[in-house]
Formats: sequence, structure tokens, C-alpha cells
Amino acid sequence: SRFEGGVLSEADLAAPMAELERRRGELFVAEEAATRAENALKGLLGGDPSDPVWASRLVPVDPPTDTARAAAETAEAATDAAVDSAAAVADADASRPEIAEASARIARSAIDEEVARSRVLPQLDLVGAYTGRGLAGSKNPGVSAPFPVPISVPPALDGGLGRSYGTLFDNRFPDASIGLSLGIPIGNRAARSDAVIARSARVQAEAGLAQVRQRVEVEVLNAIAALRSAAQRVEAARAGREAAETLLRAENDRFAAGTTTPFFVLTRQNDLTQARIAEVAALTDHRKARSELARAKGTILQERNIRIEDHKPASPAGGSR
Repeated sequence: SRFEGGVLSEADLAAPMAELERRRGELFVAEEAATRAENALKGLLGGDPSDPVWASRLVPVDPPTDTARAAAETAEAATDAAVDSAAAVADADASRPEIAEASARIARSAIDEEVARSRVLPQLDLVGAYTGRGLAGSKNPGVSAPFPVPISVPPALDGGLGRSYGTLFDNRFPDASIGLSLGIPIGNRAARSDAVIARSARVQAEAGLAQVRQRVEVEVLNAIAALRSAAQRVEAARAGREAAETLLRAENDRFAAGTTTPFFVLTRQNDLTQARIAEVAALTDHRKARSELARAKGTILQERNIRIEDHKPASPAGGSR
């Protein structure tokens, strides 16, 4: 209407048309990005190409910047700014599986070293034995005594195999022995070499544990720094979005009064759109930073209320559950 009335020039009319086409192109790019993000989420949710989730449409139901979420994010940001680094490192030291694995490796190496050292020392063993005998038989008629002494078999031994088992079970002729066996290694180079190797393995395991703890501590401190920075960016982005909304309202009022042109209104609209995008990106980075800190501390399962019922693999899609 202003163009037809001669208030605006043809260039003033071309500016919003060009802006409209530019936004149309950005819309196509945004739709593609949204489709890619939806497919990536479906790939995490669906375990098989035939899963029904692929035929569904995923629609977010919570706006990223509503009032309740903004208040919650503000409270979280205030909490994140006061994260205790020492407590976070202690949680990681107690929860990270890499540290537990390295500690178990040291314990195993210490046992191996102790066993290897014991092989170098003299060995004193207590030896004991207990034997039972099953004696039985009958008089041999072909045997004669060199002296005129009668040969007879005691009734308790007179018999065959059955009598032998009976004598054995009756424990009539036991034989017990006990003694000490002393072994003194001379040279024993193999055992000494094994002891040196075991000691070296223990030292390497201790160094490995120190390296793992240092790496975990660096990860935790970096995650804390990223979380604090993300929390500050959330506050800055929210303030920028509120300022852009104020500027757009003022520009709309001036346009309604005829004191400005559509170009400036479009500029304020673009500024507000970029501010909203920056706020959503800051919120996303903040949530990622919180997840990264939980991962670095090794407490992400507890914080997300994830419980592992068993260690059985998941059933394939369409199978029994």
C-alpha cells in the first residue's frame, strides 16, 4: 500500500521480497537439518531397520525456551557455577571403571611379585603320609620252613581278595610317616629373573594407575570449565534474546508510526531469530556439558536413573522379550 501510494520506492519493496526468498532458502536448509536430526535419534531408538519407530514422526513437545524451562535452566546454571572441583575429582576416582581396573591390575601384579620372590627363597615343606594295607592269603603247601617250626596263617589273615579288603577297611596294618623337606636354591636364575619381571610389572601397573588418574582428573576439570562457560553463555544468550525482542517491538512501533522502513524491521527480525538460535544452542551446549561432566565423574548412570538389571544382550527386534 505504501509503495502504491508513493511513500516507498521500488527498492524498498524489493528488499522484503529478497529477504523473503532468503528466508525460504534457510527454511529448506533447516528442514533438512531437522530431518537428519530426527533420523539420527531414530537410529539411537530403533534396534533394527524394521522397527516401527522409522515410520513414526518425532515431534518435540517441550519448547526449548519456555518460562518454566528458563527458570530451571537459570537455577541449574547457578548450581553449575559453584561445582566443587575437588569433590568432582573424588567422585571420578571412586566411580570411573578405568581407575578400578588399573587398581585391580596393581593388586594382581603385587601378588605375582610376591609369588615370584618366594620362589627365590629356600623352601621348607612339611611332608606327611598315611598308608593302609590289605594283607590276606593262605598257606603255601610248597613252602617248608628251614627250622622245625610249624607254619600257620593267623585266622585274621586267612582268606582271599575279600579278606584283603576286610583287613584294609579294618585298618589292621596302618603305616604313618611325617618329615621335613628342605630345598635350597643354588643360583636359581630363572626364579630371580621372574622376580625382577614381576617387580617391573608392578611398577608399570602403578605408573599406569597414576596416568589414568591424571587423565581422569584432566577430563573432570575440563568438563567443569566447559560447564561453567556454558552456564554463563546461557545467561548471556537469554539476555541477548530479551534485548532483541525489545528492539523488535520498538521497531514495529516506529514502523506503525511511519518513521522507519521495512528494511529495519526485517533487520530486527533477523537479529531476534539469530538471538533465539544462539539461546537454543547455548542451552544445548549447557546440557551437553552437564552430561560430559557426569560421564567424566562416572556417575552418568546414577544421575540419569539408569539401572542395569543384568548383563544379557538385548533381544533382537521382533524376537521374544
